[in-house]
Amino acid sequence: MAAAGQDLSVRVVDKSEGFRNLRDAWNDLLMRSHSATPFQTWEWLWSWYTQIAPKRRLLILMVYHGETLIGIAPFERVGFHGLPVRRLRFMGGGPSDYLDGIYESGREEDVLSAVFGWVKENRSQWDILDLQHVRQDSPTLRHLELLGAESDWRVATRPQDVCPCALLGSDWQTTAARFGKKTRSNLAYYERLASREFNVEMREVRTEELESALGRLFELHAARWRKRLLPGVLGAGRTQRFHRTAAPLLAESGRLKFLGIRLNGEWQSLLYCLALGERTMYYIGGWNPEFRKYSLGTLLIGKAMKDAVDGGCVEFDFLRGDERYKERWTTEKRVSRRIIAHLGTPGGLLGSRAALTGNRAGYAAHGVWEKVQG
Repeated sequence: MAAAGQDLSVRVVDKSEGFRNLRDAWNDLLMRSHSATPFQTWEWLWSWYTQIAPKRRLLILMVYHGETLIGIAPFERVGFHGLPVRRLRFMGGGPSDYLDGIYESGREEDVLSAVFGWVKENRSQWDILDLQHVRQDSPTLRHLELLGAESDWRVATRPQDVCPCALLGSDWQTTAARFGKKTRSNLAYYERLASREFNVEMREVRTEELESALGRLFELHAARWRKRLLPGVLGAGRTQRFHRTAAPLLAESGRLKFLGIRLNGEWQSLLYCLALGERTMYYIGGWNPEFRKYSLGTLLIGKAMKDAVDGGCVEFDFLRGDERYKERWTTEKRVSRRIIAHLGTPGGLLGSRAALTGNRAGYAAHGVWEKVQG
C-alpha cells in the first residue's frame, strides 16, 4: 500500500487470486462511474486474463478513500519487442475497443492524481506508459495532457482509431428519422420480404441458447471472411475461448445484448453487442451470405438500436473501424487516442521514440540506446 494524500490510498493487486476476488467491489464501482465502458468490466477483463493473457504480469492499482473503493487502474507490465524497455499498459489489449481505468464519477481527478502519483513514485518498475485505444473524452487523457503541460512528465498523444457513433433520440421514431428515408424504407421492406418466405424470429438469444449461438456466430463470421480468403478475427481458438468465457459472465450481469434472426428455426444472422449504463456497443456480427438479398445484418442493427432506445440508452457506439455501412446509422465520428508518457529516463526516451515511430530496427541500427544513455 502507498499513501496518496487526501485520505486516499493505493493498494496493489498483482496476483490472479486477488484479481479473481475483486468481482463484487469492481462491479459496484462500475455502477458509480459514467466514463467506464463494457471493456472495463470485471467479466471482460477476467476472461481476457484467463483465456488470452494468463502469463501477463498484473499491476492493478486500487484507489480507496478510507475503505471505499473509488478507482481502479488495471495495468499490466510488458516488454517492448526485444528492446530494453518496460511498458505499463491497460489490460484488455486485443479484443477490446476501448482501454481505460474506472473512476467514480466526480472523483476522477482525485483518483488519477493518486494513480499517477503512485506510478511516479515507483518509476523503477517501468519505463513508459503506453496507453492505447483511450476514448477522446476519457478523464485519463485529459489528466495526462495536463501533467505533460505542467510537470516533468513527458506526454505525447496520437490519433488511433475512428469510432463512429449514433446519438439516440428519446424514442424510436425520433431516432429512426435521423437515418434517412431510404434506410427506414429498407428496414420495412427487408422484414416483409423475409417474412413472406420464412418463419422469421428476430429476438435476443436466450440463456440456454448462448453456447450454441456463439458457435453459430463463429461459423457465420468465418463464412463471410472466407470469401476474402481470410480467417476473420473470431477464427483463433483462444479468441473463441475468450468469448465462450466472457459471454455467460456478461449475460449474468446484464451487459451482453446478443441478438439474432432465425429463419425456419435456424440462426442465419447474429449480432453481439455490449451494454453499460446509457451506452450500447456493436461489437461484432455474422450473417449467412446465402441470404444476402434479405439484408439480415441491416435488420439486426435496426433491432439492436431500437432495443437500446427502449432501454433508455442515449448512445449506440459502432466501435473502431470506419466501414462504409456505418455511415447510414451514425451521427458523429470520434477518434480514440494512444498516449505515450514517461519521465525522461533512458528507457523512457528509447521507448517513447520507438512507440511513436514504430521503427524498432532503425533504433538498433543507429545506436539510439547508446545515445539516450549518455
